[in-house]
Amino acid sequence: MTTPTELIMWEGSVRTLTYREQLEATAEAGFDSLALTPAAFLTAINSGLGATGVKKAADDRGIGLHLDTVTGWAPIRVPSGADDALVARFDFTVEQCLELVDALDLRSLLAVAVFDHDTVPTDTLVRGFADLCDAALTREIPVNLEFMPFWGVPDLAAAWNIVERAQKPNSGLMLDTWHFAHSGQDLALLAGIDEDVTVNLQLADGFQAPDGADLVELTLHTRDLPGQGSLDLESVLEVVQKRRSVGTAGPEVFSDRLDTESAQNAGRLLGASTRRALGIDGN
Repeated sequence: MTTPTELIMWEGSVRTLTYREQLEATAEAGFDSLALTPAAFLTAINSGLGATGVKKAADDRGIGLHLDTVTGWAPIRVPSGADDALVARFDFTVEQCLELVDALDLRSLLAVAVFDHDTVPTDTLVRGFADLCDAALTREIPVNLEFMPFWGVPDLAAAWNIVERAQKPNSGLMLDTWHFAHSGQDLALLAGIDEDVTVNLQLADGFQAPDGADLVELTLHTRDLPGQGSLDLESVLEVVQKRRSVGTAGPEVFSDRLDTESAQNAGRLLGASTRRALGIDGN
């Protein structure tokens, strides 16, 4: 069984905590790194820490940093009807994101598609993703593409089509188990993805949303810790961990219940549940 190269704490799991508390939760979980959105990094920078202080606080704990969410690789950065909160979360150019990469020595970029279904031609997405990979390659960091069933790259097949056509050596796929479950969970396709392509994992459990449910709302509030819901994580992990290599892995548990936990408790819960799910030793 192949183990991940790095354990990452994704911002959704610690979204209500301050930056220093997020680092505390990451350390408590025994994870290698923390991934935050551009907005979260800017909030930390503008809190008085500055970019130097943000990086030092992570370095002091031995924690690496990743960028969670780049939307500017596509010509549309937010979906139609986006409210102020959604715009503040997603509306950043590639240039703004690369400035953060350079200032904070970030380890990777996560590309996401936050536009309505069928509003951007696939050829345009392939070119945009390839350009982002090229910019990241000069910085010697990878770019991973995530799919989400309610927006413009809705499933693994669509994401793999873009990555496969872009043909970039630093490109990979991000598989969020919640999104995979709600977009068809095509295990045969997952098993057939080229072994040279890195597959990374965001782990979340929960329940299968009923037809007609507000999937965005459920995504942001009702996820469970890995192993504490009814989604079929075991089958997904069995396929991924049979690969020659596995990229990063870590929890992305958007949960109103988890939001009430302290940094220490959240870290303990996320660390223990993630390791159990992955079948690796505790910290």
